[in-house]
Amino acid sequence: MAVGLATGLRRRQSLDDLSAASREVDFSVYADDARGEIDFSRQFVCPTATPLYYTEIYQTLTDRQQLRYNQLCGLAFNELVSLFESQFADRVLRAVANVARQEGEETLLQCVTHFQREEEHHTQAWKQLCELTDARRYSSGPYPITQPSPVGVRFLHYIAARPLRFPAILWVMLALEEKALDTARRCLQMPRDDLDPVYRQMYARHAHDEARHVQVDWHFIDTYYPRLSPARRRRTAWLVAKLLGEVFLRPARSAKRVVACLLAEFPELQDRRKEFDQQLDGLMQCEAYHAMMYSRRGSPILFSLFDQYPEMHRMEAVLLSYRVHERNRIDPEEVGDRSDD
Repeated sequence: MAVGLATGLRRRQSLDDLSAASREVDFSVYADDARGEIDFSRQFVCPTATPLYYTEIYQTLTDRQQLRYNQLCGLAFNELVSLFESQFADRVLRAVANVARQEGEETLLQCVTHFQREEEHHTQAWKQLCELTDARRYSSGPYPITQPSPVGVRFLHYIAARPLRFPAILWVMLALEEKALDTARRCLQMPRDDLDPVYRQMYARHAHDEARHVQVDWHFIDTYYPRLSPARRRRTAWLVAKLLGEVFLRPARSAKRVVACLLAEFPELQDRRKEFDQQLDGLMQCEAYHAMMYSRRGSPILFSLFDQYPEMHRMEAVLLSYRVHERNRIDPEEVGDRSDD
């Protein structure tokens, strides 16, 4: 499979090209994802994509403890992607499809329709991968590790279903999908023997589709964001900063839930729980952690759009990895998905 990831910049794809590429997707091959035997001697995700990797306490763990932490992070990543695609992206896409239909934007509607179908397949595949990995754990529900906040989920449901009323959600959607694409890139660049082959196949499939999805997200912002008044743009920028900084950047609920699961499996670590929590909290001041989460290399489209709109320059106060003066005049038309092949 040609993986839709890359090392350099390329021109943005048109909606016509994206629609044509979507129509060529063979959904029958998705049945081969998340199948096989999991190798528990290997990692499930690139270590550099895990929060604890950027703490001092991580280096004190044994090889066995580091491996198990990595595998729990891999499962947590599966849960979060599944949650995002089924409960968040789905609502945004349905709302955008309705608007595109009303406004006669046929090409955009076609892209969104294919986008929705692919997200449905992704969600099923990630859930299947979790069950393949740990059937007993996932017999109790789809999110046993991360245990998302019901209040937080309801809030995201509300604003995700109203993307033109809360256009910040379009920015967050781009940020999260570009982040997922970067995580896949990291995983696919690992030595082949280090990563479980079933997980590698899933990352390859996800990357192949996400490379198009982030382009469609870009079109969402270009289509709907310029319509806003200056005052609404400022309010939108404020909400984007709050959501990215306090909800999606901060290693809080899900990151600490992974550590709690690790400590449950290694009781000898229990008396260090407070130390784990403190070091995770400290990552909000860690430049390397911020760069792993969002950076010009990992989130080129997002950062180029931050550069483009002055009200988004406030992200300098949220992301240690974002500085307007570092943009080097990158033309947004030259920023796009990446392809190793």
